[in-house]
Amino acid sequence: MKLFKIKFYIATRQRSYKSVEEDAKLFLQKYNRELDENLYDGVILLRANGAAQKGKKELAYKLYKILLDRENITNASIYAWASRGIAITLNSKDPESYKYHEIAADAFLQSGQRIEASKSIYAMADFKEGSNLEIAFNLIEEADSLLSSSSLNSQVMRAASHCKKARILSKLKSHQSASSEIMKAIELYDSLIGCEDELFSSLSLASEIYQSLNDLKELEVLESRKEELKPFLRDKVYQLEVRFVDLAKSGDTQLLTSLLKEFEEQENKNLQIIFHVFNAINNPSFSDEDQLEAIDRAISIIESDKFSNELWSMVCLSAASIYLKQCLDNKAIKWYQETLKYDSLNFIAIQNLAALFQKNQMWIELSCFFKKQREQFGDNAVLLFWYGKALLKLGDANKAAPILAKSFILAQECELDNIKYIEEARNEALASATELEHELTTPLITPRTRVSRRNFETQLDAFTQFLQSDKRMTFWNFDRDKRKHKWISQPEQHAQNLLHTYIKAYFEDQVDVFEEVNTGAGRIDIFLKFSNNLSTIVELKMCGFGYSMNYA
Repeated sequence: MKLFKIKFYIATRQRSYKSVEEDAKLFLQKYNRELDENLYDGVILLRANGAAQKGKKELAYKLYKILLDRENITNASIYAWASRGIAITLNSKDPESYKYHEIAADAFLQSGQRIEASKSIYAMADFKEGSNLEIAFNLIEEADSLLSSSSLNSQVMRAASHCKKARILSKLKSHQSASSEIMKAIELYDSLIGCEDELFSSLSLASEIYQSLNDLKELEVLESRKEELKPFLRDKVYQLEVRFVDLAKSGDTQLLTSLLKEFEEQENKNLQIIFHVFNAINNPSFSDEDQLEAIDRAISIIESDKFSNELWSMVCLSAASIYLKQCLDNKAIKWYQETLKYDSLNFIAIQNLAALFQKNQMWIELSCFFKKQREQFGDNAVLLFWYGKALLKLGDANKAAPILAKSFILAQECELDNIKYIEEARNEALASATELEHELTTPLITPRTRVSRRNFETQLDAFTQFLQSDKRMTFWNFDRDKRKHKWISQPEQHAQNLLHTYIKAYFEDQVDVFEEVNTGAGRIDIFLKFSNNLSTIVELKMCGFGYSMNYA
């Protein structure tokens, strides 16, 4: 047993889990009955990590689930690592992956691993970047707040965080704020040894941002620094990427083709994909068939492994644009739809897909498309116009009329140029409708409440607001003799009872609430144990008559 433990320790330190996956399996078979709970769980986690590293995704998923499905697992760290394991095993665009990263973040915090918690929150931000940039930005801010200012690891993560925020702000067209964030990243990477590649990448993003700001003076400085840094790039693959970008800018397809051999030697699939897409779009010597063949090569590579949503989106959008150019509408529609799976905010894909549905009179598809767009982005005049127009074409004037009416109101508020077309469609719908809806609302589906630290903290804020607005006077009794209100005798106990009721009503059977738990060093006001193994302590203090802020 001792030899096994030494091997496991070394593998864990080196993060080379696949080397001991079979040993972990043998160990569990041989010593199953002798193991305490923590060691048993730890070895299952080790085996799951080994299976994941070997590409045995289904086995890894099953082993991680064994740990997560255990009732009353006591080790929050193991629960956190198992949750992250599942999140990584799943496809990065799968909503379940986001859920497990959120569970992992809570469990890491519970076990005191703030840096690991921040990594999980950064992963959640990456997921949200494809659908809601504001939420993604806020998640990065939350992750940043967990990092200490002194440790080297935290500084590297903070620099990467500034890059992430700069990229998001740039997408939001907030180029001035983006420039501030990217310069913070550059300043941090400048102070760190061994981060030449990351510094170069930050300088490249900064160049794009300052180009958008039309700040040619700063742009020249950044480009000069990039040239000085090129000889010092450490990663050979990254060196190839930089050479590819330079050649792509020059448009020298002959040199690019010779560079492809180096991509293949390095087995750099990302660059191979980008090369084939670049050729398909930009090579002037390519025929229609050559373009499709290049796209096919890119698709065959990207389907062979796990790649980022950003790369998938680029390939799908490129395929769609080529099919659109060649008037193969059905294929273009398919690939625009695929693009939106990976980047639901892609404006080109949204615009062109809607135009294709209209051109081909695919009114059912158009109505479904704009219904989803409305659920994601809310109401605006143009979106509602096309949604209502599609319903009208389908003969559903009753549904179309209030939608087009609202579109007309919003168009008036925005002073749209083409408002007459909206007015004509509205009048047509009103003339045909037999039974008008009074309100235009998007039906909301209320899912079962998800337990998470973030959701719980939101409910604490809501509870505070509830007390201040609806239950404030329940903390006072009216003294008839003195004809004035006075503070009740046990305000904290009253607040505790209200909180207990509020939390139980919201989370229902997903939470157990324990009050005044004796810990040996005092009493805990409220201890909450949730069904997903999250547990938290609430200390409740009241401020009011006789209870000052300093006292609390």
